[in-house]
Amino acid sequence: MSNVSRRDAVKMVAGLGIVATGAGVVVTRGTDSEAAAKPNQTPAPASAQQQTADTEQIDMNLKRAIENPYQYHLLEKVSFQAPKTNRAVFFTSASGNPERKSQEESKSRDQRLSPSTIRVFRAIADQDDFTSHGGVYWKSDDTTGKIQFEHPGGLFLAVYDPGGMVHCYSLFPLFGC
Repeated sequence: MSNVSRRDAVKMVAGLGIVATGAGVVVTRGTDSEAAAKPNQTPAPASAQQQTADTEQIDMNLKRAIENPYQYHLLEKVSFQAPKTNRAVFFTSASGNPERKSQEESKSRDQRLSPSTIRVFRAIADQDDFTSHGGVYWKSDDTTGKIQFEHPGGLFLAVYDPGGMVHCYSLFPLFGC
């Protein structure tokens, strides 16, 4: 068993994006964890390589959620009634394909949710002001609508039940010890 110094342990925890506080554990993302580990320093601006890595990380999270949705908590629920129970609903501000690397590719196509199906999507947060505040647009035939989650750009699970209701749940990953 090797000896790990307190400083090395803090660096490892900061790299995971988890910051221990006196009241519990606070989960942060990316450069926020580095800022929490070094409160007197401001984080450096992200380079193009870091942004590419972040995009690939987002795609990996979507892929993981599609393959193993049981590894996520269902946080908030937003439901709406589809105008016709036998027609598909399309999310126009969401990405459902983890293989697409660029934002332009993921925005280029509406994401289909067929009746009596379940799918995982990522909300696109930089489409307009509504989506930057957690909003997602949908359409079905000539009817359009929108739903709003608390966190912009997050993963959500959509369930289209046989009665025509579409239930959307925001997803949060489980952290095992």
